[in-house]
Amino acid sequence: MAKKPVKRRISIRSGKNKGKRFQNWIAEQFSNVSGGMPWGVDEEIESRIMGQAGTDIIFRSKAAKKLFPYAIEAKNCETWHLPKWIDQAKRNIAEGTDWLLFVTKNRYNNLVVMDTDLFFKLLKDQIELKKLKGK
Repeated sequence: MAKKPVKRRISIRSGKNKGKRFQNWIAEQFSNVSGGMPWGVDEEIESRIMGQAGTDIIFRSKAAKKLFPYAIEAKNCETWHLPKWIDQAKRNIAEGTDWLLFVTKNRYNNLVVMDTDLFFKLLKDQIELKKLKGK
């Protein structure tokens, strides 16, 4: 009888590095969308140090906070715990922000989870903008 293959767990350090790479990628994407707002340590957009409390992506400047009014939680895990992660993202909401959850795992596309009210607000804003441009 053949033995079942044993799943190897990655080390804690490797897991944190995997998460940090994902957070850095998210910060870089926000920088690209903004037209080049600087990202990195002590920049306008920063990835929080692993293990610290608070949002995973920090918008430091007033301009960045105005452009991106979101409390972001990022998870790069093979086992997903969406309800727990959503609760964590909600706990980090500051006044005037909405929560966003970025999730990924090996061999899957990156995803964003958001509240449906926020989704429809963004959709409505996009439609209104298209109507204004069409006039």
